[in-house]
Amino acid sequence: MVRLFRDTTGKVHGFLTAEGAFSTIDYPDAIATRAFGINPDGDIVGLYVDSSGKTHGFLRKVAD
Repeated sequence: MVRLFRDTTGKVHGFLTAEGAFSTIDYPDAIATRAFGINPDGDIVGLYVDSSGKTHGFLRKVAD
């Protein structure tokens, strides 16, 4: 399951919970990251906001 949370500074992070483990999803150098979904292969899709405030989509693929 993928979700998002806001930390104590207000920054938004994506996260994944799987088999009882919690993993954050933060796009490098982003000021906010949000994960929307995960497919059966474990690839995660979402968006991030860069330091200039522009929004971008991302696909985090599981390594082969």
